[in-house]
Amino acid sequence: MVGFISRVLLASLFTGGIFASYAQQSRYVGVNAGLESASSFFRPGYGVHYEQRLSGRSGFEIGVMHRSYSRNLYATFSGPSGFYSSNINLTESHISIPAVYKRYTRIVDISAGPSFEFYMGWRQRGDNPTMRVSQYSLTDAFNIGLLAKVSKSLK
Repeated sequence: MVGFISRVLLASLFTGGIFASYAQQSRYVGVNAGLESASSFFRPGYGVHYEQRLSGRSGFEIGVMHRSYSRNLYATFSGPSGFYSSNINLTESHISIPAVYKRYTRIVDISAGPSFEFYMGWRQRGDNPTMRVSQYSLTDAFNIGLLAKVSKSLK
């Protein structure tokens, strides 16, 4: 728990430092929507973001995104009449907070920087009469990763 709190404080200091260190020039608040790939499946992601343009070619962006990941598990268990096997489909829910540097070009915008991700919970997909999952957890409820994206702003 102490490690989790220290990571959240580190993330807060990092993003707070971004806001305090730049002069205010152009600000944008927007909505993000897209398809993201995690282990060969495309899943929708959505959220909101704040963008600060520092010059004609550079800026930064911070946001809050909701992401979901599919997990397909295979389980074997014993019952009164023998062994049974079942496929279990779960969806994990995550909140991601990216803080990226953004480079503007005429054709597309290129962004890269750290992303802080928090595990929010799970749900079982489909109606599996054979097996219902009653408990599911992750060993790391908080992760830091690298986000790189290519985008085009629409006005």
